[in-house]
Amino acid sequence: MTTYAAQAAHIMDTHNRAASYGVAQTNPLSEADLRARDAIDYARPVGLGHADLVKITRLRLLTDAGYPWWDVSYCYGELRDGTPVLVNLPDMQLRKGRGGYRAHLVEMCKAVGKYGKALGLFDSGTISTMR
Repeated sequence: MTTYAAQAAHIMDTHNRAASYGVAQTNPLSEADLRARDAIDYARPVGLGHADLVKITRLRLLTDAGYPWWDVSYCYGELRDGTPVLVNLPDMQLRKGRGGYRAHLVEMCKAVGKYGKALGLFDSGTISTMR
């Protein structure tokens, strides 16, 4: 069994190798991200508008050059009691144009009565992109 630190080190090695081939990635998984990921009960996802959802901890977006959308790979969050959860977003593709994915995220949050900034969605390190 490997430790979270060893897994995080392996992820950084993989990230560096991919970068040498031209893959651009932001915010690779950290040790804390790995711990939270392993604590999630994937059989019990929550929606973005869930009343007890108080934090978005990680949002992973993927795209290809020339493709007009970002695909949501996954979104992790935290409930009021500290439970880490998988968050189902209303849209699983976010646009690149017209304000980009950030504007699209703001619109989604507003539509369900949440504030992206209050959820920590736009905090440094929350959104991870790969292209």
